[in-house]
Amino acid sequence: MPDTFIQVTIYEVKGLQQQESLYVTSAVNLTKGENTVFFPAPLQPGTYKLRIYLIQNGERKTAVIRDIVV
Repeated sequence: MPDTFIQVTIYEVKGLQQQESLYVTSAVNLTKGENTVFFPAPLQPGTYKLRIYLIQNGERKTAVIRDIVV
């Protein structure tokens, strides 16, 4: 059973408001060094805020927030 998960919450940003658009959690197998994880996210053109969390053994280890434009 995996003990490492990536959680991504995507918010669509319109003006000063943001609305949750997509929520994905997936088990991952990470190795020492650089890792790449792919999550399909069918997004329409627009501005989005991504909140990305790394969870190990049920505990949040790190988080990052990124703004993207599609």
